[in-house]
Amino acid sequence: RDVTPDDLSALDRPTDFVFIALHGEFGEDGTVQAEMDARGLRYSGSGAAASRLAMDKVASKRRFEEANVPTPAYLAVSRDEPFDASLIEVPVVVKPIASGSSVDTTIARTVDEAHRAVVDLLEKYGAALVERYIAGPELTVGILGDRALPVCEIRTTREFYDYQAKYLDDDTQYLFDVPLSSALLERIQSLSFKHTGPWDAAPFPAWTGWSMAGRSNRMSSR
Repeated sequence: RDVTPDDLSALDRPTDFVFIALHGEFGEDGTVQAEMDARGLRYSGSGAAASRLAMDKVASKRRFEEANVPTPAYLAVSRDEPFDASLIEVPVVVKPIASGSSVDTTIARTVDEAHRAVVDLLEKYGAALVERYIAGPELTVGILGDRALPVCEIRTTREFYDYQAKYLDDDTQYLFDVPLSSALLERIQSLSFKHTGPWDAAPFPAWTGWSMAGRSNRMSSR
């Protein structure tokens, strides 16, 4: 039986371990984890508090800054804190604060485009993250237990690695022969491992994402 926000009865059955394969809100934002904690269940992945933090992009970026993990400049925008284009340089990425899979994410290359994207997100979510756009290859690193896995470069024919590229396209490439120096790849792995620290993540596979400025040694966590 599936576990849903309206039906948690499956969690009341005796079990040794729960493997969480839920995605997005409820499954990744700490909600179902809290329900399992209340029942004393052992489960895969991070706990409720870490899951809630990781789902909140603004709270996550503040933790990055505290841990000295590089992250793009940003503004947190809400109906009470309107978007001030003078505080950040375009192009920018405008995205929901608490959503995943690049849903409703826009790369705005002009101030007008940024304003329109912010207005759309405020109407739908009530808040938005406006983040400095970093042009360059998309990299991701898996964390397994106490080690960082090899760096993977993601290539798509789309403007960026959006929902369609993630789940629908057949031509998205995931490449481990990354054309970067060994020293830079090791630095990315090291920072990726440091990246998981602010969440107190469980010793289970986790993923960090990086955008490189061209193919230089400047990078930003996203």
